[in-house]
Amino acid sequence: MEQLTENIRNARDAFSYEHAHSAQIASLCVSIYALHYDSHLTDTKINDCLRQSDMSFSDDIGSMIRTFLAEQNQIIDSITTGKILDLLQMTYDEHQAPVYDMELAVSLANHLKRSIAYPIILADKKLHNIANIKALYPLAFDLSIHFIGLVNQTFDVLIYDIDLVGLYFSCAMDRVKTAPIELVLFSNQYAVASINKQTIERAIPEVNVTLAMNAAELQNALQNQAVKLILNNHDGPLPTVSITSYTIRQIMTEMDLRFIRDLLEKIDIERHLEDYFPQTLTAQFKNEEHATWHTVIQDLTTSFVEKGIISASEQEKIVSRESEGNNLVINHLAVPHCTTNRGTPFIGIFVHLEHPVQIEGETVQNVLLSCINPNVRNELKIFSYLYYTLNKIDSSVILSWQTHAEFMASLKQKD
Repeated sequence: MEQLTENIRNARDAFSYEHAHSAQIASLCVSIYALHYDSHLTDTKINDCLRQSDMSFSDDIGSMIRTFLAEQNQIIDSITTGKILDLLQMTYDEHQAPVYDMELAVSLANHLKRSIAYPIILADKKLHNIANIKALYPLAFDLSIHFIGLVNQTFDVLIYDIDLVGLYFSCAMDRVKTAPIELVLFSNQYAVASINKQTIERAIPEVNVTLAMNAAELQNALQNQAVKLILNNHDGPLPTVSITSYTIRQIMTEMDLRFIRDLLEKIDIERHLEDYFPQTLTAQFKNEEHATWHTVIQDLTTSFVEKGIISASEQEKIVSRESEGNNLVINHLAVPHCTTNRGTPFIGIFVHLEHPVQIEGETVQNVLLSCINPNVRNELKIFSYLYYTLNKIDSSVILSWQTHAEFMASLKQKD
């Protein structure tokens, strides 16, 4: 195999196939060789590579490789950035999630070309596990699943390593521009404050830091800006304010930066927990013992439609998404979800099931049915908040929840 790969590498000009490594082309040769395909054409250059590698073969292997590469190149040429943008627009129309840009289109086009160039012929074992990223960016992976379906319909190709498509979408979502988060740095040492301001804005690009060198400037900043966090870098006490604050002593550390990131993610969410997870919509659902998750989610959402809690369109999206597999379960809490056009940015409905169900091998007895407005960018961080918060709770506690009050008490529990 090593000799064949080296020979092919030295004769790459003969292949006219830029999208795959020499080792990948060599594996295709070996696959055809091992499966004993029959043909009556010849290709001297490829057969020379095989012969130089001491492989015993009939002349048809080279011609089959040549035919295969020509067919794949034809498909690859049909993958254009313009067509990918059309599919991304269709994905946007379905989910109303404005997360695509030219960088995403180019990345996806290149990924598809690589997938087409090297289809999986022999068994392939994944060397990575990105389940954590799926939990942090579930909407991105939902978009990718829909996009992959459109690709299969449009180009009639198989895509390998589809998780990477989800990663491309999650990166695109992070590129979506939003209004900067306003922070005020309260200090009495201008040089130290300036260094800390530059450090914060460099490390956390989505924030804007305003310096306040005295109490009057602090009050003025609070009156004229929607300040989310005050950083106290002052030698003296911080004036009494209603805004969340965090104290930094002298030059800030990497630990300070990590804490600030965590605070910014939690502040708005914790402030609106009762709005995001309303007690009035909580439910106890009497599912049949040993019922499948597909049956439970179908029956549960149907009952919610009948009660006017969710729309028929939201039900259709949720049931369709759950049937795709790769269901979102965070530490034994199922989080079926969909995008929505409803006015509220996010709503999570806590449901306790009478009997536990199995979802991809994980026992679940509580459900958080979620509808997200993807146009309100900050609310997408609720998923990462749920992920980090729920994974700090012992699984036995989550499985023991029976009421909305127990669920909320666990979310509000401080470290």
